[in-house]
Amino acid sequence: MQTQNTTQSPREVPPPWSPTGVSLIALFLPPGGSVLTVWNLQRLGRMDITAARQMILVIMLVFALGYAVLLSLTPMKTGGIPQFDSNSITLINFGTAIASYLVQRPKFLEWKNTHKRTRPGSVVSAIAIAALYTVLISVVASISYFVVQLVMGSGA
Repeated sequence: MQTQNTTQSPREVPPPWSPTGVSLIALFLPPGGSVLTVWNLQRLGRMDITAARQMILVIMLVFALGYAVLLSLTPMKTGGIPQFDSNSITLINFGTAIASYLVQRPKFLEWKNTHKRTRPGSVVSAIAIAALYTVLISVVASISYFVVQLVMGSGA
């Protein structure tokens, strides 16, 4: 059996998503949009898969802990529903979207110039991935918040 002609090619990297699309997603789903930004940078060759995974883990922890802190500092309305400060949420959303766009745009333009016939990745898949990560991060933030409340409540 000959194996010299059966060498495996490197894993095909899917085309990146448009920075505009990822930034719009980040505007409405900041945690998921941040994860998409890292994946896009990996697709564009700005970082290897190991660095991308590490960065995604850091992003998930920062958003989960940040949201847990924000939730703990938020006054509760009647019925125990949090009343988030709209200025804080707006700042997080716009800041994430702008940073996402600025970090992707130069490398995407390079990619676009060398891949004129290749279409960017599907926005539908990007939205689904961002929604999934946003829900996951929100669950971790909620669990963190409730654990802190239990610990603080039992110590009083």
